[in-house]
Amino acid sequence: MKRVLFICTRNSARSQIAEGLVNYDLAGRFEAFSAGTEPSFVNPLAISVMKELGIDISQKRSKGLNESFRFSPRTSAVVSAASFFLTPPALYSLSPPGKFYLNLA
Repeated sequence: MKRVLFICTRNSARSQIAEGLVNYDLAGRFEAFSAGTEPSFVNPLAISVMKELGIDISQKRSKGLNESFRFSPRTSAVVSAASFFLTPPALYSLSPPGKFYLNLA
């Protein structure tokens, strides 16, 4: 199974939604995780939007990048949806060489 790490600034909406969608729609093929550079809380609007889609993320919490390192040895892709640009060295430190990196900022 491939693993994907979604990163955004607060890990409160974009990355939480992406994690929830992948884990719901692509279960068994992909496993998603999320983190933020400045973790805060999961935005209630993100929880509400996902609930409308039948996906419960109400028990999720905002996580920092330091927590994502425990997943990095097995991460297949790192996707940044942050309002900042992760430099290649920062991306490379989150996932092993030869893996896929995408910055949507």
